[in-house]
Amino acid sequence: MVRLPKDRGESVAETASEVPEPGDMKPVEVAGQPLILVRGNDREVRVFHNVCPHRGARALIEAGSGPALTCPYHAWSYELDGSLKGCPHYIGVSPTGEHGHLLSTLRD
Repeated sequence: MVRLPKDRGESVAETASEVPEPGDMKPVEVAGQPLILVRGNDREVRVFHNVCPHRGARALIEAGSGPALTCPYHAWSYELDGSLKGCPHYIGVSPTGEHGHLLSTLRD
């Protein structure tokens, strides 16, 4: 579960209804922070920082829907739970973050 400070939680809760179906995703800005709202296949809404950890580019430019999120910069893709799905043209050991997730979730 994503825990949000009171000054940010209400803003995110208001826009969570804008991702009603599994696979829906939308970039939002809350308290000056670029975020991504994603409705997972389990119908849970997750909030990620809108920053691709590969090169720091915005991971999502505009709202959409699909089975995964693909960063427009180098086409790294992420599952709806934030875990790394693919990193084309990457040479070396596959990168993984803490617990195999690379998109950073919003925490208080």
